[in-house]
Amino acid sequence: MIPSTCPRCISRVRRRSPLPETQSIAGPSAWPAPACARGGRIRHHLRNNLGRDASSVVFVGFAANGTLARSIIDGAKEVNIFGETIPVRARIHTINGFSAHADQAELLAWHKQTGAKRSFLVHGEEETMGQIGAKLAGTSVEMSSPHHVFAL
Repeated sequence: MIPSTCPRCISRVRRRSPLPETQSIAGPSAWPAPACARGGRIRHHLRNNLGRDASSVVFVGFAANGTLARSIIDGAKEVNIFGETIPVRARIHTINGFSAHADQAELLAWHKQTGAKRSFLVHGEEETMGQIGAKLAGTSVEMSSPHHVFAL
């Protein structure tokens, strides 16, 4: 998170430090947000900076429906983090088009070489998982939902 008043102050950006030291940081710093803001460290940074109108939060890549990141991106006025209600006063920005995941063709090629007889789709939105599941040949495809348990 970099203060909105000084988006180019790169000399003020802090390097990632050990967890205890970074949990309480409030102020000018840049943090790459893990997917959908589910990780513990990013939640500490969001808790400490979302309420600051001098902060900007930049989400890079896709945020799934039902996640903290998606709620913030969609304009939530407040969010719950670690049981606390946090107002959203920071400026929220998104940069789309980036992903840490393989693309569909790469995933299908990888899956084909595994020879898996049974495949579990456990990450993504239901419609998208259904689309890729339909393209998985020669395997039984099972899609999960929250708290779903599979017998192996």
